Amino acid sequence: MNLDLSKINTSEILSARKIFFIGIGGIGISALAKMAISKGIEVSGVNDEESSKTLEPLRELGVEIIMSRGILDSLPEADLYVYSDAWLIPSDCYCRHPWQNHNHGNGRRYFNGS
Repeated sequence: MNLDLSKINTSEILSARKIFFIGIGGIGISALAKMAISKGIEVSGVNDEESSKTLEPLRELGVEIIMSRGILDSLPEADLYVYSDAWLIPSDCYCRHPWQNHNHGNGRRYFNGS
């Protein structure tokens, strides 16, 4: 896999003090989480399955990771929410994740890290 960092707005990520990563166990999202940690940003996240190669190094750095296979009722407070396309649900599904509706007016910032 070749991650093209030129397509990622790293300045938006680095301006946050606290980031919640949705799909933190994925190879690309976990790399972004490590980058944020290296810059002193508080990181937490959610993943749907155990992935020791990506999650254990993050846990060793003190990252709190929620394991969930379903819809989260609410998202923890954060300055920025970074999500993976792997967590997207078809638009015709009634149970869409809150980060799929960017116009909900709650003032939260979302960033597609895929």
